[in-house]
Amino acid sequence: MGFFQVDRNVFSSSVWIGGTAEERVLWIWLLGNCDDDGVVRHREIAIADGAKLSRAAVDAGLAMFSEPDPDSRTRDNDGRKIARTEEGFVRILNHELYYSKDYSTPRWRKWRDRQRCANDTNVGANGTNGLSTKDKDKDKDKKKEGDMSASKSPTPRSPSKRFWWDPERKRVWGTDEARAELKAKWLGRDLTLEEFQAQLGACDRWLEDRPEKRREGSNLANRINNWLNTYMTREQEKATK
Repeated sequence: MGFFQVDRNVFSSSVWIGGTAEERVLWIWLLGNCDDDGVVRHREIAIADGAKLSRAAVDAGLAMFSEPDPDSRTRDNDGRKIARTEEGFVRILNHELYYSKDYSTPRWRKWRDRQRCANDTNVGANGTNGLSTKDKDKDKDKKKEGDMSASKSPTPRSPSKRFWWDPERKRVWGTDEARAELKAKWLGRDLTLEEFQAQLGACDRWLEDRPEKRREGSNLANRINNWLNTYMTREQEKATK
C-alpha cells in the first residue's frame, strides 16, 4: 500500500481538538483510504474493521462529520466534512482543497533552481542559440499551444464539467479556461513545459487502458492533479537522496 499525505494542520483542526479519540482515528482512516475523487469506497462494516473501531463508533463519527461545524476552518458546506455519493459512499468535501496544495519542500525547490541554472549555463557555453531554458520553454509553449487550445474543442457533456475524456483524441480534454488554469498552476510549481506535457501524455495513456477510471462522473481534474503530484513527489525523493 502506498503512502498518503496528511496536512499537518489536521492537528489544529476541530476534529483533533474537539473530537473524541474514536473520531480522530476515524477521520485519519478516511483521509488515508479515499480515492483521487475524495470518495471512500468502503461500507461502514469495512470502515469499522479497517479503523479497528466498533460499528457504533463509526456510525456516530460519520453522523458527526455530516453535521454543520461552526469551529471548522473550512467554511464551505457550513463546516460539514463529509457527504454521501449516489452509491452511498462517504465523500470528503474539502478533499480537493488540500489535495491541490503545493507540499514541495524548500530544499527540493532549491535543487530544482540549481538544475535550471546549470542548464542555462550549458546552453550559453555551447552557444547553440543564446536562449535560456526558460526562454526555450516559452517558445515551445507557443509552438505547442495547439496541443491544448488550437484544435477545436468538443462540447462537454455537462455545462458544469471542466474536464472530460475525449474518445476521439484519446485524452483528457477540458474547457479553454480550465486548461489554461491547469497549465499556469503546474508550470508555476517548478515543472518545465516538457515535464508538464510528458506527464499529461503519460496520464492519458494510463487512463486509456483503464476505462473504469474515466467513467462518467469521475473527477478527472483531481486525477490529473494526483498524477502530477505523484511525479513531483518522486522527483523530490530523488533530489533528497
